[in-house]
Amino acid sequence: MSIDEITTLVRSAAVPPFAALFLYGSYARGDYDESSDIDIIQVTAKAAAPYAEAKINFTCYTAEQLTILAKNGSLFAKHLVLEAVPLVDPDNLLGTLKSIYVDPNDYQGLCRDIKCAIPVVAISEDTFKENSRHYSAAAAYLLRTYAYARAFETGANSFSMRHVADQLGDTRPTERLSDLRRRQEYRQFQEVVDLLKEFTQSEYSLREESLEAFVVNSFGSCELAVLIGLRILARGDLVTYFLIRERART
Repeated sequence: MSIDEITTLVRSAAVPPFAALFLYGSYARGDYDESSDIDIIQVTAKAAAPYAEAKINFTCYTAEQLTILAKNGSLFAKHLVLEAVPLVDPDNLLGTLKSIYVDPNDYQGLCRDIKCAIPVVAISEDTFKENSRHYSAAAAYLLRTYAYARAFETGANSFSMRHVADQLGDTRPTERLSDLRRRQEYRQFQEVVDLLKEFTQSEYSLREESLEAFVVNSFGSCELAVLIGLRILARGDLVTYFLIRERART
């Protein structure tokens, strides 16, 4: 599918208003397959919930939010700066993000945050079944982000999971994330969590306290755990990083 074809498809599916539309992920890199979704950043005037139309996933951010992420050197901003393709960008926001992006010295802090958030997904099968979709998404996010961080620390230059696997010399993250995407069942979920524990050298047992209690107890010590926990509790309604963050602080 050409960029022009993707642009036409995305513009017809996007819910206005929007200031810009950026394509990222596998369709932007050109390494997509039949199972790949079309990932879109929709720049809006106000924070808004994400939505999907068929296989097109729209995630909404304001220009201010993207600017803050770029200046803070977030992995997500790095993803856009390295690989995003502007479909609609009259004000050259993507160019601005590239000019202000600050690459972090390392990702040690992020890796520590991921490790402290593991108890969110250290759960029994019964707990998993109560909200399998969002627990699966949380575990996948933590493993994928950890793999990205370690790969970029060792010289990676792409967010392709194939490239990340080559950089790490380990295909298990790609394989287990793929398995979980195909089947959101406890065995596949637990294999992702187990690999995450191995990578972070964590020995967490199953979380005994409720997710609500864990989130409350994590305030002030692990913001990432709070944000992911709130998203699961809200069943995906608090969807963008800033929406969750703002509500977590009130």
